[in-house]
Amino acid sequence: MRTLRRNKRIMYYALRNPEQVSYVRDDEGNIIYDEIDGEQVPRESGNPAPQYLKPVQFLGNLSLSTGFDDPKNFGMDISEYQYLLSVSQNDVPIDETSILWCETTPTFLDNDKTIPNPSSEDYRVRRVSPSINESRYVLQRLNHG
Repeated sequence: MRTLRRNKRIMYYALRNPEQVSYVRDDEGNIIYDEIDGEQVPRESGNPAPQYLKPVQFLGNLSLSTGFDDPKNFGMDISEYQYLLSVSQNDVPIDETSILWCETTPTFLDNDKTIPNPSSEDYRVRRVSPSINESRYVLQRLNHG
């Protein structure tokens, strides 16, 4: 079944950055630089934290999980997850590493609003089930704070 436009709402997703590098920061959050051969080079931490690309707005249908959906669709027991997201096939490239904002808008770690704050996310994608006309996602609601 195709997803009806009137059932959709505005949400945001951010994909994991495949080229992530984490830098050492001071107490104020500024990157620490070392001088090497007269050049300022940011100090890498060597322990990359997950970083995400700029959030993208999309439309999707978010519904409560009843726990009665066929577990074979997702290959797991979905009764422990709260929500199912349905979007038209190929509308968004969301996968299990993506983060979502369904009830709030993203907050950012930089002034240019390009690096999302992962602790501001509402939901995590746990499973993806694509079909011919739509993709369905099992979501877990996160409680920050």
